[in-house]
Amino acid sequence: MASIKYKIGGFVLTFITLFMAMSNFTAYQNPEEASIIRGAFIESIEQQEKVFSNADTEKVYASFKANTEKYITGFRYGKSSLVKMIGSFIALIGTLFIRRKHKIGIHLFLGGMLFSIVGSFYWHGMGFAGWMLTFMTVIFTAVVGLIVLRKRNQFH
Repeated sequence: MASIKYKIGGFVLTFITLFMAMSNFTAYQNPEEASIIRGAFIESIEQQEKVFSNADTEKVYASFKANTEKYITGFRYGKSSLVKMIGSFIALIGTLFIRRKHKIGIHLFLGGMLFSIVGSFYWHGMGFAGWMLTFMTVIFTAVVGLIVLRKRNQFH
């Protein structure tokens, strides 16, 4: 039963990292999508501002909008997508080694994902925009990394 769970988990992990690499490739080819993302973020910030704004939070919402305007541009989005695509591809190679139970796979997966995270923060900053575009990658890396590191004694 454990072998079947391992095979299914490996397949799902491979599928997710492949999806990440391909979606970042598409984003790299279409950096104009950044304007759509920027517009959605600003609209969301404005809706939250209408509901929850008070004298103490006005500067926060203004800084969120300024951060979004500065860091979500077509150029930055394209470069970030390139970095994330490369990192996801390295992580994909790592998942193939993980499926074969080689320890190098853990290192490649974590290295590729950390490369994606650091690169995304480099291009989008550590503010609102950076966290919004990197949060799910951080969570995915943490969950998979903890699971794989916990099972590392099963690897050669």
